[in-house]
Amino acid sequence: MPASLEFVFGTGPTAAKAENRIVTMETLATLESKASATWQVVAKATQADDARFKVALRSDQFEKPIEEDESTQLY
Repeated sequence: MPASLEFVFGTGPTAAKAENRIVTMETLATLESKASATWQVVAKATQADDARFKVALRSDQFEKPIEEDESTQLY
């Protein structure tokens, strides 16, 4: 998480925790075919910023993590 955001809590099928600006979710043991899993991270803006929230999905099904950046304007 960027320095302009503070982790409040996370919800989803496994527990979420934050340490050193990195939010991690516990491993999801299995995901059935055509099923989905959704996590939600709640954060509080601590200062105005053009912030980037980076997400990386890791799985034993992929060699490299799948990454995406989400841009948001904090006021």
